[in-house]
Amino acid sequence: MGSDLNMTGVSSGTFPRMKGSAFGFAVSAETDAEIDRLAHAIGGSKEDVFSRALALLKLAVEAKTRGKRVAIIDAEDHIDTEITGI
Repeated sequence: MGSDLNMTGVSSGTFPRMKGSAFGFAVSAETDAEIDRLAHAIGGSKEDVFSRALALLKLAVEAKTRGKRVAIIDAEDHIDTEITGI
């Protein structure tokens, strides 16, 4: 699946720390546990989870504006799951 969209850093786990806004919001205990699970799975922090999620959402929105689709591709290069609703 070739793409001219760039997600540098998403798979490598390297995200520069930048000065910016701080956000505070409440999440359910279940959501907090899922964020912790994802942070552990990627070997990062909760901030890393949100940084990667934002990078993926940005990629999906850019793809959609270019008339492209976002999907999970299996080992045989077939679409396993198409991501819709973005």
